[in-house]
Amino acid sequence: MKIYGIPNCDSMQKAFKYLATHDVSFEFHNYRTDGITKKTIEKWLKKVPLDVLLNKKSSTYKALMPDQIPQNEEDTVALMVSKPTVMKRPVLEVGTKVIVGFDEAVYQKLK
Repeated sequence: MKIYGIPNCDSMQKAFKYLATHDVSFEFHNYRTDGITKKTIEKWLKKVPLDVLLNKKSSTYKALMPDQIPQNEEDTVALMVSKPTVMKRPVLEVGTKVIVGFDEAVYQKLK
């Protein structure tokens, strides 16, 4: 199991706490320090819709100038690679599943 995000995000903190209290081992991938690849994002987009992965409410997305707002999926993926904090968090890979965001009811079904 691998969890992607940034450590100081509230949703990430909830996910970390849940996983720790339920003795679920995981690998953490920090978007800020480790970045993210186009290949990884494209793999996720085969499992979840673009509008689920893109966080238009993020401060990073809101700070974009009008000419920086992506107009298609290719541009959106490029934005996510260059500014990974525009993605919703956490992104959890469990086998072939991709879970975006923290929902305790969904996490309870992970084991």
